[in-house]
Amino acid sequence: MASKAISELTEQVSKETASDVKLTKTTAISGPAVKSNETDIFLNRLTDKLTDHIRDELRREMQMNLKHEDVRDKVAQKMESYLEAELSTHTCKICFELMTSPHHTPILLFPCGHTFCQQCIDTHIGSSSTTSARNGTVKKNCPYCRTPIESRAVNQSLKELIDQFSRQQDMVFIV
Repeated sequence: MASKAISELTEQVSKETASDVKLTKTTAISGPAVKSNETDIFLNRLTDKLTDHIRDELRREMQMNLKHEDVRDKVAQKMESYLEAELSTHTCKICFELMTSPHHTPILLFPCGHTFCQQCIDTHIGSSSTTSARNGTVKKNCPYCRTPIESRAVNQSLKELIDQFSRQQDMVFIV
């Protein structure tokens, strides 16, 4: 493509130079000075045309790059807002803090499946334990649905997702 553009520019400059050289030949002294003058005119015009062509190509390329960067920035902003909205739904339903390690690690309750931060669920279980009259066992209930809690575990997938998001947010604020 570049060689085709150069060929076209060379032809265009040759035609323009030929018409100027005819004028020069009629008014100037003929001889080696005229040939040198023809070559200089031709090379100067060709250089000017090539410079203009390269400048235009660079402008077009820069505009295309700017458009791609704008699109990439918009996509990144949308992804960031989506992640932020998604993760904001993963706050503890008791203290409304984002469930980050170590104090607010997300804890999944069984069998109901609700998730709360470790600090809140520890406080809740410590204050809401009731003893069953029949067998003397301690019953703990989910603070959201009041289902008896049989066991609990760290919600590992949610923890990893929140931790990764927190690290990315920290990196954004550092840069």
